[in-house]
Amino acid sequence: MATRGRLVATVLALAFAVPAMAAEANHHPSTTRVADDVPPAELSRGEGAPLALAISGLTSGYAVIGGGDRHFGVCWRGGAGPFAVTLRGPDDKLLVDETGIDATANLVVKLSSSVGFREGRYTVAVSDRKGASASGAFRVVKRSALPAVDASVAALRELAASDPTFAYEAYLAVAPEAYRHPDSDAAALANDLCHRPPVSGPA
Repeated sequence: MATRGRLVATVLALAFAVPAMAAEANHHPSTTRVADDVPPAELSRGEGAPLALAISGLTSGYAVIGGGDRHFGVCWRGGAGPFAVTLRGPDDKLLVDETGIDATANLVVKLSSSVGFREGRYTVAVSDRKGASASGAFRVVKRSALPAVDASVAALRELAASDPTFAYEAYLAVAPEAYRHPDSDAAALANDLCHRPPVSGPA
């Protein structure tokens, strides 16, 4: 299956425990192209169901992540492919613009791009071929403002479970390892965060 992206990202696709398939894309000069060890970016499942962002905190806009150069990723459920994804920064600058993502159930799509996340509010939107759309937001803060937890999968799982504000941060943190090792604990956590029912607000 082929996908086609534009502006910022090479698209790579695979299901967990299934070999990856690659496609060509153009890159925006302000982004950094990286090797193929990139994080899960989009997850689509349940075609025909209403399109909705899947990770807790995005739809309600209370999700928080740490700043710095890191890979962008987002999960959704439902809708009818192909899909399009956009990410806009605090100044409304378009940072990611992916189209033609032909994701199917339990398929994870990788966006091989690095975004320089600075403090502020970011908006993400997903749309499908039928015109349905889902949007959300997250806030970027200094890493020193995040809870002090180690980088282990167990600690990140506990962080996401104890406070859904940081579920998206946990997902982005484990995503690179999840991609490199699809049978790992990191992959299991990334998959779980994309499949568990979103929480409407922090506790």
